[in-house]
Amino acid sequence: MVEFSLVHSITTEMCTGFLTLSAFSILLKFVADGYLRRFQGKAGSLDWLATKFSQYAEPASYLAMGAGVIMVLVSGMTGLLSWQFDRLAQSSLAHNKVLLTVASEVIFMGAFILRARYSSKLWTDRLTAWIYLVLAMIAFLLLVLQDSMAGQMAKGKSLLDYFFPWLKNMEAQAISFPVWGSILTIIGTVVRVPSRVTAINGPHCPE
Repeated sequence: MVEFSLVHSITTEMCTGFLTLSAFSILLKFVADGYLRRFQGKAGSLDWLATKFSQYAEPASYLAMGAGVIMVLVSGMTGLLSWQFDRLAQSSLAHNKVLLTVASEVIFMGAFILRARYSSKLWTDRLTAWIYLVLAMIAFLLLVLQDSMAGQMAKGKSLLDYFFPWLKNMEAQAISFPVWGSILTIIGTVVRVPSRVTAINGPHCPE
């Protein structure tokens, strides 16, 4: 007999690990590119290191984000099989967790679609790079919060309790996060980024 609670724990750890790797790789790529723009040639050893970080962090973030987005969907399905629906429906904590999970997934999916469509050309414009970075960081923050809520549901505590003890009470209160806000954010980014990329690369942007 399959223990869906165990499977859910495994898939949750996998999606969290993949998306964490993706977010930090994007941040590393952003910082490395910024260094190369401003300080390249001033420190040879750091130039080499920043070049390697920029070169390898970008594809790593893309692959990890794709795997993470898929595993979030798998984790959601195993979660539904692990928890009784009545308990989920009556728990404000479960409501908050699902809400933040959906918001995080939507933003990560939007970032992934942009990267899949425009490849590494996303990084050729500073504003586009900033938009991509901000999307990844917001999605990662929401992921951390929903993981904290999962810990509260399963064990009554989470790692964040040690650093932000006041967060536990906030997580237990029903929150209303406008899903339309996430959707508008992604639509606005999808519309804005292509215009920036086209302006840099001409009317025909190769994939």
